Amino acid sequence: GNQVRRHVRGGSDLTKCATDAKEAHSTITMVKTDDAGIRLKNVFAAPLKDVGDFVAPVHPKSDQDALYISTALADNFVFASLAPAEKVTLVKAFERKTAKAGTTLITQGETGDYFYILQAGQVAFIVDGVKVGVATEGKSFGDLALLYDSPRAATCKAVEDCTLWRVDQKTFRKILASTAIASSNETRDVLKKVPFLTDLNVTDLNKIVDALTEVHYKPSEVIFKRGDVGDVFYIVKEGKVKVHDIEVGGVKYDDSEYGPGDYFGERAIIT
Repeated sequence: GNQVRRHVRGGSDLTKCATDAKEAHSTITMVKTDDAGIRLKNVFAAPLKDVGDFVAPVHPKSDQDALYISTALADNFVFASLAPAEKVTLVKAFERKTAKAGTTLITQGETGDYFYILQAGQVAFIVDGVKVGVATEGKSFGDLALLYDSPRAATCKAVEDCTLWRVDQKTFRKILASTAIASSNETRDVLKKVPFLTDLNVTDLNKIVDALTEVHYKPSEVIFKRGDVGDVFYIVKEGKVKVHDIEVGGVKYDDSEYGPGDYFGERAIIT
C-alpha cells in the first residue's frame, strides 16, 4: 500500500507499480487452499450450533469449591468481561478432574479444548521436551483454548497427584452466546413497548439492540440532571432508577421509580 501511494504521489513509474502488484497477487494465489484452511482452523473456533436450546451443565461442588473457582477466574483477562450471571453459570459448569502423577493433561501441538484450574498438586509445563515452568495450587492454564482452536503451546504433565477443575470450549462459548441471545430477546421485547418504536420491523429493532451499550452506575450516582441536553436513551437492565424533580410545561409531577425492563430518556431519541 505504501509503495502504491509513493508512486501515485510522485507521478513516477506506475507501470512498475502495477507489475509489482501483479507479482504480489500471483504469490498470494499460489498458497494452497488446504494449507490456508489448516492455518485458519488453528486461529478461529468452529461456529456454534443449537445455541438457542443450550442448557449449561451443572456439576456438583461445595460453596467453598465454587468460591475457589471464582477467585481463580478473577484475574484472568478471558473472564474479565463476564456478567455476574454468566460467571455463576460458568462456575457451575466446571467439572472436577483428578490426575495421577505422570499423567499428561495437555500435549504440545494438539488442538486445545479444556481450560484448567489446579486445586491441589503440581503441574509441569514442558516445551519441546524442556521443562519451562510449574503450576501450583490456585493457578490456571489452557485459557486460550476457550477462544481459539489453536495448537497447545506446551505439554502439561502432573508432577504429583492432582485435583483440578476444568471446562471445555463449547460450554464456555455457548454460555456466552446463550446469555447474549437471551439478553437481546429481553431488550427487543422492551423496545417493542416504546411508543415511537412500535412500527419498526424486526430488522430495524435488531439494529437498535446491537447499537446498545451497557453502562454501570453506583447507588445515588446521577445519570443526568433536569436541564441537561438529552442525547441518550436508557433501558434499565438491573437495579432501580429514581426520577425526580419532574416538571413539564410548568407542571410538576410526583417522583417515579424504574426497574428492570423500564426505559427513560426517549425524548433524546426524538428531539
